[in-house]
This record gives sequence, C-alpha cells and structure tokens, in this order.
Amino acid sequence: MVDLVVIPGSQAENGMQVVHHLVKPPRRVERGREREQIWLALWASKGRQAEEALLKTWLDQAGARYYQTRGSVSLALRQAFEYLNQQALAHNQAHGLSTPFLVVAAVLRGEQIYLAFCGPLHAWLFSGRDATDLFSPELAGRGLGIGRAWTMRFYHWAAQPHSRGLFSLSATFPSALAETGHEGWKEAQGIWIEVVAGDGQIRYAEKASAPPEVTSEVAQPAGLGKATQTAQGRPPSVRTGEARVLGGDHLSATATRMRPPLPEETPSASPAVAQTARAGGSSAPSRAEPTAPRKQRQPSVPFAGVGRALAGGVWGIGQGLEKLNQHLRRFLGKVLPRFLPTDSALMRVSPGTLVFLAIAIPLMVVTVALVVYWRQGRLEQHRLYLQQAQQVVNQALGQSDPALKRVNLEAALTWVEKADQYGQSADSKALRMSIYQNLDALDGIRRLVFQPLLPGGVGGNVQVGKMVATSSEDLYVLDRGQGIILRLVATQSGYALDTQFACRPGQIGSLIVGPFVDLLALPASNFHNAQVMAIDANGNLVYCGFKGNQPVLDAVALQPPDQGWGGVKSITVRQGNLVVLDAMQNGLYEYRGSQWDFVDQPKALFGAQVIPLANAVALAAFQDDIFILYEDGHVSRCSGLGKVECQDPFPFRLSQDGQVLEVARLNVTFTDWTLTPPPDPALYLLDPSSPSVYYFSLMLSLQQQYRPSLVEGERLPERPATAFTITPGRNLVLAFDNLLYLATLP
Repeated sequence: MVDLVVIPGSQAENGMQVVHHLVKPPRRVERGREREQIWLALWASKGRQAEEALLKTWLDQAGARYYQTRGSVSLALRQAFEYLNQQALAHNQAHGLSTPFLVVAAVLRGEQIYLAFCGPLHAWLFSGRDATDLFSPELAGRGLGIGRAWTMRFYHWAAQPHSRGLFSLSATFPSALAETGHEGWKEAQGIWIEVVAGDGQIRYAEKASAPPEVTSEVAQPAGLGKATQTAQGRPPSVRTGEARVLGGDHLSATATRMRPPLPEETPSASPAVAQTARAGGSSAPSRAEPTAPRKQRQPSVPFAGVGRALAGGVWGIGQGLEKLNQHLRRFLGKVLPRFLPTDSALMRVSPGTLVFLAIAIPLMVVTVALVVYWRQGRLEQHRLYLQQAQQVVNQALGQSDPALKRVNLEAALTWVEKADQYGQSADSKALRMSIYQNLDALDGIRRLVFQPLLPGGVGGNVQVGKMVATSSEDLYVLDRGQGIILRLVATQSGYALDTQFACRPGQIGSLIVGPFVDLLALPASNFHNAQVMAIDANGNLVYCGFKGNQPVLDAVALQPPDQGWGGVKSITVRQGNLVVLDAMQNGLYEYRGSQWDFVDQPKALFGAQVIPLANAVALAAFQDDIFILYEDGHVSRCSGLGKVECQDPFPFRLSQDGQVLEVARLNVTFTDWTLTPPPDPALYLLDPSSPSVYYFSLMLSLQQQYRPSLVEGERLPERPATAFTITPGRNLVLAFDNLLYLATLP
C-alpha cells in the first residue's frame, strides 16, 4: 500500500488563486468507493472570481458526487467535473465573466493512483532521475465555466514509493530544476505530491522528504530527434497529439471531450473518446490522441416547449374563466335559438348546464391531445438517447485499446440510463445487456445462473460459515452460530436436509468438545470410517458420518504444543499430515498422520523465519506448499518438508494489456477459499460483497471471475455471501447465512 502526500505551494500562481481540498467521504458511498480517496485542486482568476470558501464548497460537493457514482474511476470523475462545470458556468454568467477554472483531481485506490485534469495545467511526474510532462495542447482544453462542452484528461499513474509530481501552470519547470539542482524544487510554483509507503491514505504535509532529481537532457518520442533547450529554458514542443515523455514512467492515458447534452437533460458521460497513439513502438503507452470529431447534427428534440406552453395556457385559462362564463351565457342565449327548434330538449336545459358543456368538452379534447402529445414526446426522447448509446457502443467495438474501449462502454451505459428515464423498452434492455457482456469480457468475468439449492433454506437461525463436499456430492455445512455440522444429501431431484445426521459439540466419549471452528471432507477410506472431520478451538478432532446405516461419532484430542493451545483457527492436510493454525499463539504445527488418524506430537513448522499469523483466517495446502489467507485479503505461501520458508505476501499475478503485473493484494477482501484437487488444482477465493468467486492458478495468476447472471436464474440476496464450495461435479454453491444457491461451472 502507498500514501499520497500533498505538499501545498503558494496560494497564487501566475495571477490565479489556488484552492485545494481533501474530500471526506460521506456516510454512504457507492459499493467499491469506500476503498478510495479523492483530492481536488482548482485554479481560479483573482479579482472578481469566487471566494475561497465558496470554491472549497464546490470541491467538497464535487467529491461527494464522486463517492455517490457507481462504476469506474473515470466515470465518477466525469460526474465530479460536470458538477464543477455547472457551478463555474453559473457563477460566470451571474457575474458577467468568461474566465476559466482549471481543475486537477487525484484518486488513490490501494496502490493505484489516477489523475484527471481540465484546462492547460502541467503535471510533472518524477521517478528517480526521470520525469514526464503530462501536457498536450490538443487535449488540454480551456477549462471549466466557459460553456457546456469541456475536456477531461485521465491518467493511470503506476507510481512507486518516492515518486513525486508537480501540478503547475508553468511549462518551464524541468529546465529550471536541472539548472538549479536540488534547490530548484523549492522555487517551483504549484502543488507537489509525493508517493510514500503507507496504508492507502491521501494526506497533507508541509514539505517533501527530498527534492527530485532530473537531468538537463530531455528525451522525446522516437522519430523526433534529440530535444534542445530554447532561450526560455524549455524544450521545443512535440508533434500534435503526442505525449512529452522525459523518462520511462509507466503511464496510460485517455482524454474525453464532453459535448453539450441533449435538450432538457445533462448527460453524465460523453461518447466522444480519444484514441491512443503509440510513440515509436515504445512499450510504455503514450498519451491518448483524440480522433478528429465528425460534425454531427444534434438531433432536434420535438416538443421542447411543451412545459412552457402548458404553464402559459393554464395561467390564461385561470385568468379568463370568469369572463368566459359571462360571455358564454350571453352567446348561447342568442345563438342556440337560431339553430334549434323551439320544442328541442336542448332548449329546456338550464344555461348553467350549457356553460358546463361548453367548457368541459374542449377541455376533454385538449387533455386527450396532451396525453398523446406527451407520450409521443417521451418515446422520442427515449429513442434519441438510445440511438446515441448505440453509436458509442459501435465506437467501443471498433477500439483496439482495452482502456479506451472500457471508457466508451461506460459512456454508452450512461446514455442507456438516460433513455430508461423515459421508460424501458426491449431495445434498451438488449443494449444494456450487450454493454454488460462486453465489460465482462474486458474484466474476464463469466456469468453463472444460480438456482436455490433448498427451498426455504436450511433453517431460520443457521449461519453457514464453511462448507465442504464429498465425492458423492453430499454437502457438510458448518453453522458458525451453534458450532454444529449439518448434512445435505444429494438426490436425483436436488438436495435434502438429513435430519438424522448428528455432529455437534458436547461430551463425546470422555472428551468435552467445544463449538467447531473448521472442518474437512474425508476420503472414503479412513481409520474412523467417517465422512467429515471437524475441530474445536482446543484441538479436539471429531469424526462424523455413517458406516452402513450406523452413525459414526468419534473424538480424539490432538497432542498440544509445548506452550498449549491459544485457539485453533483453521486446519488443512498436506501429503497426509494435518496442519493446524493457532493464530493467537502465532503457531503453525504439523501432525504426522496414518489413514487420517493423528496421534503423534506436533512439529512446529517455523524455524528462523517467523511470519505474523494474528490476522490469518484460513489454510490450504498442495504437495509441499501451505497457503495462508489473511483478513485483509492477502496470501502467504510457506514451502518445505522440514522447517518452512515463507513468502509474505505471495503476490497476485494479473494480465493487463499484454503485461503481467504483480500486486500484494487486490481491491477486494477475500473471506473464504477452497483448493480443488488434480487434475486441475487451483485456488478459488470468495469476494463476499460482489458476490464473486475468483479462479486462480496455484501461482495466484488470475484466470477468471465468476459472478451471478444479470438476467437469468434466481436473484441472490442483497447481502454479503458467508461461504462457498466447489463440488467434485463442478457445481459452485454459495451461502448467504441459511440460504444456499447452486450454479454449474463451465
């Protein structure tokens, strides 16, 4: 994990006041945003511009919009920038101004840093003696508050500790730094940021720990030749659309040009997304270059003045009803006798009734016309937004860069949501599903169809915390609330709860057994003729099952280690030997076994190297390797038949854009796992909040994600999953306390 430290500079730069704000997350945030922090800074012209307190209020509200937006970081940042543009535009119009507001945002998510800019701001990023200027005149834009159209530049900064950055209006900083050495950074105007080892926080500091170092030579993209210093002390500008790269910092970038929304709405995302340009075949992605925008005729929205016309009409009716009543009485009294015979029944109707009919009939006609008019208007709005969404999807499918494809798909999803505000249709549902499928393909997600395993669940008070499956597909479920084990028998029509099965704590033989904390499925051949083995916190093993029609219930106390038991947390079996985790004593012990009977003294597995186990929650083993899962979601691996050697953390390996990235932990918290046996040994980890199951190789290389289908099958409970398992028949079982659901794996 890293921290992002902000070192504020002066309150003004080049005649503009600088206001910055670290946004405190609101009490309620969208799912996934709780692990993120956002910091915003704004450059505003002095004089008749807004006061600093007002600007900080804008930034705080923009940050709130970020935390309340579901989806990717870039999508949430666009919502925040859209809010700032609305405030800045309203302020400029109210004061007769046309001055821009320049904005920069930094988002920290675990070890990932995302930057976004609007306006001609420079961002100098330093890593060692290398530097990168994130600026391009074609993508910078004018800033916010000028009009409804604006441009955002978005970057992913793969920074390491001791990397630094400077946000500034100045384009001459690296030259000044190179000429003045270590003292140059003190004179640079703007805002410094520094990446340090930490726990995923953005915080303020007064100064950097050490000045960055750069060389006086400035490298350019291939094909441009060696850069030279001008009289003003900065290198000549590069070709249009190419990033100015002064080193090897790994950056990926996109730029989004926001177009004016359709009438009566303010879209939260734009379909116009720039393309990526590669500089001379370099392995590091360069800045994204926008495609030449096609001049499209904005679809005219009919019925745009319906609201104003209705308001005026209602006011006019209210003002004229009194006069209309008087005129109608006189008019009908004079005109009707000329057209109707004297003995007509209509002539015998009272004048009041005639006045009512004269008013009611036109109003009914107008009401029917307005209903038809309004319905057709909503259908037209729906059609136009859906048409815009389809255009953006087509752009996304033509993209070869995965990052830009994702941005376009998320923008298309926003247009579909706008269309659905005017009513859903079969076309909108189909397009939404197509977008989800393409996003899933980018994320390596496979959707599964879940069905209830047992109608009504396994009992109202059961809290399923662990599950295992035997070779017969039977399930054994650990109830964390009571510390007992339940048996679910596989039948031809599904599963049934075995009410005759008894495997619970208490006195078993001469032993007093406490609530069970973990369990393992046993092979068919074992010394105790049992199907499942459980353990309590005091190291008592309990064997449960059936031998023919006779129940099996046996208990054996493990030999305790020299310092006794602190509290057994988890067990696993490695090459026939039992491995026990005692988190409270920070102990990892192994018992030599024979046919799943463990009577020998324990062997401590830690030697000179001891890793912390206080937050360890589960064990898994394969051949010589022992895997340890922790509360924060990271994994350790310990190997060796004698004293083990451990790698903590054992990194996850992710494939991204053709490269393999190693990270200590993902942006999810795993709570349970299972290791499937050969011929395809693998680790499956549960993210309870999604809910999703991650499929990893034994080297922790991510292969696939499994998530519930969005349209088929049973709708899963909207609460975290509590346990899962994978049966020998390739069925995935998810538990939500007492409710269990089953899906077939591919």
